[in-house]
Amino acid sequence: MLKGIGLLLLVFCGGLCGFYAAATVRRKQQQLLTLSALLHELEISMWCHGGTLQELLELLKERETYRCFSFLRDTIAAMQEQAVFSAAWREAVQADSSLSEDSKQLLYALGEELGISDLYSQREILERYRSRLQQQEAAQRENSQKKIKLYQSMGLLAGMAVAILLC
Repeated sequence: MLKGIGLLLLVFCGGLCGFYAAATVRRKQQQLLTLSALLHELEISMWCHGGTLQELLELLKERETYRCFSFLRDTIAAMQEQAVFSAAWREAVQADSSLSEDSKQLLYALGEELGISDLYSQREILERYRSRLQQQEAAQRENSQKKIKLYQSMGLLAGMAVAILLC
């Protein structure tokens, strides 16, 4: 009886590992969607509210949707200390552990281009980067469909394999 419970726990633990790995894949896809929404909202805010990048970022950091990104708060804090936007942005993005490497690379490039041109050019820049994020999200969605099922199945199968080997 006790041995059976132990074996079931092994299968359960394997399954949990698989579901955790699948959740990581889902999180990355959700992050790309949220970043795309952030850029879209930044673009709209530029047109409707005007203001400096610092003011626009302050508006966005208050939104519940974007609180998961610490780079917004860190960029604003660095800019209040008279840092240049591109340097403050780069350091803040680099320090944000919630971002994937692909997202960081894209945001680094965006930070180099934002704030150095007129309103129309900045709008085009934001549209271009939002389009890139949407392409990454589409590729991630296609890739994640397969990976999620694979990770979930492999976790359960690995747990079953260990249970069978211990029998």
